[in-house]
Amino acid sequence: MSKKRRLPEGKHQHLITRPAKKARRGTTHLLVKSNNMTDNEQIAQYKAKEYFYDLINAALENGFKSDERWEIHISTAAEKIALEKQYYPTISSGIVPELLTATFRLVNGLLKQSVKERVRQPADRFEVQPVCQYLVAFNPNRVRR
Repeated sequence: MSKKRRLPEGKHQHLITRPAKKARRGTTHLLVKSNNMTDNEQIAQYKAKEYFYDLINAALENGFKSDERWEIHISTAAEKIALEKQYYPTISSGIVPELLTATFRLVNGLLKQSVKERVRQPADRFEVQPVCQYLVAFNPNRVRR
């Protein structure tokens, strides 16, 4: 009489088994950390690629022509709402304020656009500065009617 082999706890035998995929030579994963890259730079790079992907998908879904461009702003929650009411389509993403400028520059680099950062001038020097926490992209030619 033959003994049945039992698998250890938590491991189950699958009916269909597939060989593990081998990594291709010369390719790197998006999240592979470089030796000289900090955690914040790595996170900003990932967020920028994810946001860029969303922009390209939205452009394809909304029939952007080759001469139409995205305009990207760093904005507060109130500015984000105002832009979403004024333009369609808008793509917004909430990002930690420490990573916002790095992500903004990376996205502009991916879009091959020049960086146009707006400098806010406070009305009163004792006024509390608003916290910018969103990247908002819109096409200035596509106004909501």
